[in-house]
Amino acid sequence: MSRPGLLTLASYRFFTGLMVLVATLSPLRAATVSTGGLAIVGYQDNATTDYFTVLATENIAAGTTVYFTNNGWSNDSTQFSGVSGSSYNAAGGQQLMEVTVNSTITAGTVFSSADTTNSKFTWTTSGAIPGASNSFFSPLSLLHDATSADMASDQIYILQAGSTRPLDNITNFIFALDLGDPNANPSGFTEPTGYSSGAIPNGNVRVNGNPNNIVFTNSALSDQTNGDPNDNTAVALDPNSNFHDGTFGLNLSGSAFNALNATGASQADWLAYLADSSNWSAQSSLTTGTNIVNINVEMAPEPSRALLLQLGMVALLMRRFRRLV
Repeated sequence: MSRPGLLTLASYRFFTGLMVLVATLSPLRAATVSTGGLAIVGYQDNATTDYFTVLATENIAAGTTVYFTNNGWSNDSTQFSGVSGSSYNAAGGQQLMEVTVNSTITAGTVFSSADTTNSKFTWTTSGAIPGASNSFFSPLSLLHDATSADMASDQIYILQAGSTRPLDNITNFIFALDLGDPNANPSGFTEPTGYSSGAIPNGNVRVNGNPNNIVFTNSALSDQTNGDPNDNTAVALDPNSNFHDGTFGLNLSGSAFNALNATGASQADWLAYLADSSNWSAQSSLTTGTNIVNINVEMAPEPSRALLLQLGMVALLMRRFRRLV
């Protein structure tokens, strides 16, 4: 009579262990934002306070942390300008800010760095950067020069990283926007000669200032020719247009936008739309405020790796039970 009891106890322990493991898998997977999962769709660049707006092209799970910087990235030194493992300045020559998602942000949501009271997310724009008490988070200050002779360029990079000295511990790049500099040669993304210029990350990222410690390879953020975007996750705005000294964003009234938004477009379609400078305009509706707009992003009905793994575990569990009964 003891044998069935032992089998039942073993089954219970097996089932409990599997359920605990399954429960821990999805949050870990969901906290990683895919390349292009967030994109800059508007910004204010003037002589006072600068803001930017972000489009979620996929669901961003609660607990996710993302960083934004306007430091220039160098593929030669595999680091942001002014940042290295031995540098006291963990924020680089410009600024670093952080957003933490408190409750799931659904695909199509547009939110602003100016929205500092929204319970769905928390912006960190002050206080010491962990691991570097003499370096501090601060709002991005986009370079601005109102004269047509010198419209200085800037970039905004979206990335994920470790919480300690984030710019030294990058795990994945998400998106990069270049505001377009007519004085750069070639225009658009360029290797840094100063803090105002930057490149598209080619995948070589170092940790703690060690150039031999390569932890990230992603060719999706690469290949820029003469300032024209060849990749939807790295956008260089038209250098011949004045995308400085004002507020700019996607044109929400054009026929192309209406056609995509009417029935819903894929993540790739929206990224391609915002990669075209002709779809941007001087306007403020995508700059500040709350509940700015919802863009109709059509999510592909594909199961995640975590879900597939869970289904596999359930199948394994059922086979195990059949053997025990």
